Amino acid sequence: MIYLYDPQYSSQKKSLLREDDLNPNYLKHLRALRPDLGEKIAFLNFSGMAAKYEISSTRPLELSFVENIQKPEPQVKTHLYLAAPLGPALEQSIEQATETGYDVIHLLRSKHVQYPKNKELNFSRLKRIVEASCLQCGRFFAPEVKEEMIDFSRALQEAQEDVCIFADETSAGIVWGSEKNNPLVPSKKLSIFIGPEGGWSEEERMALREQSTVFSLGPHILRVPTAVVSAYVLAWKEVKK
Repeated sequence: MIYLYDPQYSSQKKSLLREDDLNPNYLKHLRALRPDLGEKIAFLNFSGMAAKYEISSTRPLELSFVENIQKPEPQVKTHLYLAAPLGPALEQSIEQATETGYDVIHLLRSKHVQYPKNKELNFSRLKRIVEASCLQCGRFFAPEVKEEMIDFSRALQEAQEDVCIFADETSAGIVWGSEKNNPLVPSKKLSIFIGPEGGWSEEERMALREQSTVFSLGPHILRVPTAVVSAYVLAWKEVKK
């Protein structure tokens, strides 16, 4: 399956799409892929809808309508509170968070965060990374990237609404996942806090321990993009027990 983002076609039932109907950039992309006759293409709108087409002719390129697809929104949304790392690690973390399944991404300003206070984040670029990642993995809902860096205290207050966990590097090697056997039962929101590569401050760690479930991500201290994936997988494994 080839995934393309185009809200114009995601909810329509146009029986046949010809080359003149397609976005020139997508037409160029499809020609470069050299898809076979009968290969499926889905036009996504990143809000749960898609229109599936089948390649009925390669020269000239023609797409025949197959079906509309509607997927429901997740009942529990997973929020990532991420202490923004520097350089490529930030973009890798956004990419990994999208492909793993986070629904909302908050960039967090913690005490040891590496991202400079006077440096503006390029949110437009981060959103393009989200879109490209959604197309790569065929995700129907694009996660929302909040367009501001949020202070730690405010983030913790927001996360009081439901189940909250945080990755604690001081627990590395103790246990995989939760230190306790208490079940995680989120009703609407699961918040996951990933700290900076310099670690949480002692004050932040104490505040998180008061209202969160402590998670270990295994025997080693992970890089931020790896921690983003590990925390999601381990948290949802606990939820689904």
